[in-house]
Amino acid sequence: MSIRKTFFLIFAATLCLALSACASRVITVVIDNKSDAPIRNIEVTYNGGSYGVSSIAPGAVHKNRIKPFGPSTLQIDYVDASGKKKTQAGPRVAKNDSGIVQVTVTNNDFKWTGNISPN
Repeated sequence: MSIRKTFFLIFAATLCLALSACASRVITVVIDNKSDAPIRNIEVTYNGGSYGVSSIAPGAVHKNRIKPFGPSTLQIDYVDASGKKKTQAGPRVAKNDSGIVQVTVTNNDFKWTGNISPN
């Protein structure tokens, strides 16, 4: 076996080991629409970014992963069936936190639940 092939195999094996040891710490945000109508123009904001969803049908669930860059409070904004904009602050999150956060939207209010683990 040539030196180049040996070097390449060692490099490839080392790279595979390094990548398999990396664990990305993310927070999964779950939005559960338990209301009787679609919610529209949903926006979730946090330190380091935001994301939006055009609408979530009644009874539907939307999931997305986020990776905050620093300490912040999750926030959700959306427009309900009557056209009223609603805003709700959620839990505090920080860089390298991981876990699941769920916001359940009903006809009358919303509720944050979940489990976030610090780094």
